[in-house]
Amino acid sequence: MSAGAVSESRVESAIASADAEIDGLIGGRYTLPLDPVPAILRDLSVDIAVYNLYSRRMQNVPDNRLLRYQQRVAFLKLVATGTATLGPADPSADPGAAQAPQMSEDNPERIFDRTKMGDF
Repeated sequence: MSAGAVSESRVESAIASADAEIDGLIGGRYTLPLDPVPAILRDLSVDIAVYNLYSRRMQNVPDNRLLRYQQRVAFLKLVATGTATLGPADPSADPGAAQAPQMSEDNPERIFDRTKMGDF
């Protein structure tokens, strides 16, 4: 293969590896596979895949790519703990929360209190 040529199989392998890494980091919090996949995960997968492609080379990974990779992994760890979210399309948002019981400030009058209990 000539220098600068793109190997589709290597790119596909780097993407699959990136997706597996993401799944491994957030799989404890979400039911996988996510459908639809939040856009932020696609962006993170691209950065991780690019890092994977660089790391296959014998040369060192460029500092900016290493930093981006480290930042992406750190963010995914925050997502896994619930400290950060995947944005508005985060699947951990409970769709049934709106139907959960709500507290009411409209309380009925007490049936028993100190004055109604008599001499007990």
